[in-house]
Amino acid sequence: MVAWTSTLFSPLKEIDERLSLSHDVGVLWRARNMLKEVDAAIAANKCTYPSVFMNAVAKYPTKEALVIDGISYTFSELNRDSNRVANFFIKLGVKPHDIVPIFFENCAEFILSFLGLLKAGATAACINSSLTGRSLAHCVNVAQGNMFVFASDLAPAVKAVVSEIVGNPQLVAMGSFSTSLDWAIRFSDVEMAQASPKDVNPEVYNGVGPDALSCLIYTSGTTGFPKGAVYTHKRIVGSSKAIFQLFRLSLDDRFYTAQPLYHSAALVICFSTCMLNGMTCIVSKKFSATQCFRDCKRYNATVMQYIGEICRYLLNTPVDPSNDRNHNVRLVVGNGLRPDTFKDRFGIAQIGEFYAATEGVGALFNISTDASTLGAVGRMGPILRALTRTRIVKFDVVKEEPVRDASGRCIECEVGEPGEMINELDPARNREFAGYYRNEEGTNKKILRNVFKEGDQWYRTGDLLKYDSYGRIYFVDRIGDTFRWKGENVSTNEVAESINTYPGVEEANVYGVAVPGKDGKAGMAAIVTNEEFKLQGLGEHIASRLPKYAVPLFIRILPAMQVTQTFKHQKVALRNDGMDPGKVSDPMFMFDESSKSYIPFGFAEYKSIVDIKAKL
Repeated sequence: MVAWTSTLFSPLKEIDERLSLSHDVGVLWRARNMLKEVDAAIAANKCTYPSVFMNAVAKYPTKEALVIDGISYTFSELNRDSNRVANFFIKLGVKPHDIVPIFFENCAEFILSFLGLLKAGATAACINSSLTGRSLAHCVNVAQGNMFVFASDLAPAVKAVVSEIVGNPQLVAMGSFSTSLDWAIRFSDVEMAQASPKDVNPEVYNGVGPDALSCLIYTSGTTGFPKGAVYTHKRIVGSSKAIFQLFRLSLDDRFYTAQPLYHSAALVICFSTCMLNGMTCIVSKKFSATQCFRDCKRYNATVMQYIGEICRYLLNTPVDPSNDRNHNVRLVVGNGLRPDTFKDRFGIAQIGEFYAATEGVGALFNISTDASTLGAVGRMGPILRALTRTRIVKFDVVKEEPVRDASGRCIECEVGEPGEMINELDPARNREFAGYYRNEEGTNKKILRNVFKEGDQWYRTGDLLKYDSYGRIYFVDRIGDTFRWKGENVSTNEVAESINTYPGVEEANVYGVAVPGKDGKAGMAAIVTNEEFKLQGLGEHIASRLPKYAVPLFIRILPAMQVTQTFKHQKVALRNDGMDPGKVSDPMFMFDESSKSYIPFGFAEYKSIVDIKAKL
């Protein structure tokens, strides 16, 4: 009987797997639940962040809402203290629709000022706490607010740019004060205790409406000044409800993050998902590879957030049997997971990958429980593809633009072919791109027009992705990172993954560099190594895993890798240095084809290339 039923249903299971039918239906069912919640909130004129947060406060007043810096808040306590901040701001003149920059590291003051501003009907412009000088002044000036709220310990950075801030906003410092601060309004624990804990009138925050700005979240600004990405109340509420549904979270989950709260990964994916659904959020001041799972164990986290290179940092720590698997984390949520042994080493049952951008339209997600789906950032069968209007189109990496046919229309990629992912814009179906605040040029660059028909508009993700035959979607590279060499496209992501498997390589950052007299760009890898690393053998290792054109011609050994605040590799400065020994003081090596090894590269070798004597 068992053999008979197995024979009968095996073909059906294969069809379902290949077409993603049950997967698509499951996603649509959970998306339907999310949309019902959001639509009901809109119909009741309660689709604002504070209103949905107050629902959670009413349902779970004594439940632990937040743990930050070792301090615990129940939902009612967090509501009380954010009311104090909101009423203090209102007393200072903050009004609905005001945009107020906030400048904090991960701390309770960030969260209280964020919630307090939204309760006052205002918008929180969340600034990267590591910014200084012109970049900091630029972000404050983009907001054009009447107030600027910052941490007392970041006061020196603020004071240095006060003269560059336009509009003379009120300066409000929050936190502890060890020295006098006579040039700003102080809001310490003393002032906090004296402020009114009374609930703000719901008409204040519900009156702004679901399409009003809840917050601005700035891009990393790796190629210029940061741009302010717009989050409406409807978008942040919808995103938080979607994360809860699509990753199958529960009210018993305790979600841990060590990412900066000024970034959407921590603020939306983790913190807001917890606050707007009634879960517990655990926030670490900063990421520590050695402390991460210890924190998860200490605070009984069941879900952990990762991003960028965090999983590699964790894998590079010494094996620790008392903490590596001695925790209750069942699911990790994030993006950028490398195909390593992370899942096995740390005993994680589920990997929740997602693909989204702070300012973006559309998102992908994938829950992986086995090797067959690990590494995919999303999955779409024919049903989801038809309904979500997400496409991958052919892309010219040299011109850095989508390929068009003779009639001027874009061309969809074949299975396995990398291309730019785009999402159709249709305001009638709530597929809108809010753009960058007060940056029309930057907004227009993200919109692709006349794609498949005259007048249509699609959001450009700026990333290359690809489908497999089962509808699984994989990230390939950032546009601008992929380069062309020997007539072939080279994915920096794929090359880095091959290098990272070599013993002693802790990190690899791959990029293309211009070579005098040569077309395209040659591959170069900047690597960080440990005592296990041996140069002899690296070339053979890489050459055995990559096609000839993808093997990096140059290796640069760094003392430490430069990353963004969200642990993404920085490439611009490395690309600008190139392989010129006059600009690079770090050890460099060049791939020797005959011996399949890397040999020292200096001024003599560089001159040989410039004089077109060396064969590449």
